[in-house]
Amino acid sequence: MKKSTFLNSYLPVLSIFIVATIICIAGASWFKSIGASPVVIEVINALLFGLALIAAAMHLQAIKSKNPSALVRSVMGATIMKLFVLTSAVMFYVSYKGVNNSKDAIISGMILYLTYTIFEVAGAFKVNKLNHGGR
Repeated sequence: MKKSTFLNSYLPVLSIFIVATIICIAGASWFKSIGASPVVIEVINALLFGLALIAAAMHLQAIKSKNPSALVRSVMGATIMKLFVLTSAVMFYVSYKGVNNSKDAIISGMILYLTYTIFEVAGAFKVNKLNHGGR
């Protein structure tokens, strides 16, 4: 598999990270005005980006496998991994902050999770299709 093909397929994930970071920095006062903590959103964004990189490595290993169901298992495993890590992070945050937590930041994190997952899975299937000729 060409390295450039893999990088181009996951470029949208990097773009999401960069755009979300810029929005958090540029819109910090707006986020604060609606009750969402830009720091919490940025931590969620960084956590999701790190998890997306781990998932991309999992998908790359699955694509190299001769087993056609390996990619599906990889996508499902990465999704479950992200859900457990993010659920743990939200539970820690809520227990730490108590009633003063930023529910809007958590909801923004859920939207980021969906966005990252959609682009990550699309990238994995794009790399798989290019690598295996649409099998």
